[in-house]
Amino acid sequence: KKIPKKTKDNFSQEDDFNRRLIHILSSSVLFVTYFENELKRVYGKNSLKFKEWKKEIGAVYDRDFAYRFCYHLRNYTQHEGLAIAIVSISTGNVNPEKECTCNLEIVPKKLIETSYRWNKKIELELKSLKESLSVRHLLNDLFKSMISIYGLENSFFLESNYEELMELIPKHKELYPENKLPCLIPTSKQELKSGKIKTIIPLPSLMDINRIFVDLSKINLVELIK
Repeated sequence: KKIPKKTKDNFSQEDDFNRRLIHILSSSVLFVTYFENELKRVYGKNSLKFKEWKKEIGAVYDRDFAYRFCYHLRNYTQHEGLAIAIVSISTGNVNPEKECTCNLEIVPKKLIETSYRWNKKIELELKSLKESLSVRHLLNDLFKSMISIYGLENSFFLESNYEELMELIPKHKELYPENKLPCLIPTSKQELKSGKIKTIIPLPSLMDINRIFVDLSKINLVELIK
């Protein structure tokens, strides 16, 4: 789309890109933090399960620069300032008004010249970088890390809930035929007299359990057998 100029009522494109980046960084940290809190709630902070998780997520942190850097960059954007320093636009040859590419870059030197206290390891890595960081490449690498973390989280959930899920399948088949879906109908005397029901709340069914296993099969945690 054509990049709009800044007006009194909207952000400039630089502000808008930075706002979107902050949202992505915060969401990725929240994605991990929420799962950690669930593990602590279910197993406890000192449990073997939680320690195993910290070991696994620590391995991702040590292995992937993008995840490690974005984890700390999120704190930087929360407490210090905006991350994207350069926004350049290249237009298409066919229709420049409708085709353009925005190249977003982070300048490591500008990050470490602020008053923000960076993690020592990250600070050394930023100092070693001689060129700016492409936001596109950085986020592509971050998403790869998040996919691997998503797989880890599902493996922990599967291990904890597999037996219960398997027990629910025959129980559900016993209570409801597979071609019927259970539901909850909150009602009142007036509705019963009139014969008109306003609210129907579908309940989790065999279809929902099957969907869980289908989703897990897509990340190779289970194998579906016909």
